[in-house]
Amino acid sequence: MIAAVIRFVLPAGTDWNSMRALARQRANTFYRHVPELRTKAFIISPEQRIYGGLYVWENCIARAEVRQRRHKLGEGSTLPGLAERR
Repeated sequence: MIAAVIRFVLPAGTDWNSMRALARQRANTFYRHVPELRTKAFIISPEQRIYGGLYVWENCIARAEVRQRRHKLGEGSTLPGLAERR
């Protein structure tokens, strides 16, 4: 297994209630159905302006495949106020 922590610092004025709703929506519609993703925990810290997640994958190959698909879809660019990272 492999674990990864991804964090984004969001701008001041971020609507954290919307971010929590986004996390719930993604948990139910996306992450629940990702093959070989053992678990995903959302990280939401309004005090530090951090939004992200802890991911535990079955193996490195599974993690790489999902990262490649997300990059093609521009998943990161859908976060409010977050510039796409390269």
